[in-house]
Amino acid sequence: MDSTLREFLRQGNTVISNLVLKNYKKLGMTDT
Repeated sequence: MDSTLREFLRQGNTVISNLVLKNYKKLGMTDT
């Protein structure tokens, strides 16, 4: 796997994780 792509995915996953955490806080940690 390309190291550049791997680093991009790592950064992307961090951004997505942060967005998910923010959305969970908005929803009041309700189960989906």
